[in-house]
Parts: sequence; structure tokens; C-alpha cells
Amino acid sequence: MFRGKPINDVELYPWVEGYYMVLDHKHYRYNWTFHEVNPDTVGRYRGYPDKNMKKIHEGDVHENKGNYYVVLLGDFIDAVTGKKMYGWHIKNKQNKCFAMDGSEADSINIVGNIFDNADLVKG
Repeated sequence: MFRGKPINDVELYPWVEGYYMVLDHKHYRYNWTFHEVNPDTVGRYRGYPDKNMKKIHEGDVHENKGNYYVVLLGDFIDAVTGKKMYGWHIKNKQNKCFAMDGSEADSINIVGNIFDNADLVKG
């Protein structure tokens, strides 16, 4: 499942969730109806919620003790092991990345996302 900001009806649908597809070079989210979405805002669902039962998506912002991290999926160098990895991770303002393996779900605290709350993660 994916989430994205629609091109139209943003006031009515600030975010739409569902399947993601590209048709005729347009990006859509489908869940019984089609919504054209801004492809830059599309984020995959992590598969489990944060400690407050809020879904975790790519581009979400996690807060821990006043520090903010962006939730990402892709290649990264793990700050703990120094190894190049692929997968879910969080990145801080200093561009240090930390792997997410699922065991941290009960400590993740989503407080926004990079599209609606960019000020939280700007260096």
C-alpha cells in the first residue's frame, strides 16, 4: 500500500492511500476510485504502525528526545555498523542512517512528514 498527495481536491483529500500505478505518464493511487497524485509525495507503507498506532510511510518524520528523523526505504550506510545496506531506515539531520528491522515499532513516534512539516527536518 502507498500514500500520496493528490493533484486535485487537496482540501478534501490531503492524503490518499491505496495501490500505486502509472498510466499514460500520470501517477495514480487507487482504492475503489482513482486519484492522480504528485509522484514526489508517494510513500510506501512500512507494514506496521508506530507506538500510537499511526501508519508509518516513507517520508514520515519520527521524533525521539527532541531529535527528528526521516523514514526512508532504499540504499544507505548504517551509522552503527558502517555497512552498506538496503531497506527501511531513519536518517537524521546530520545524514546519519540507522536501520529499522521492525523491533523498534513500539518506540517510533511519527509527528509529521517531509511534505507537510519540512521545518522539522531541515538542517
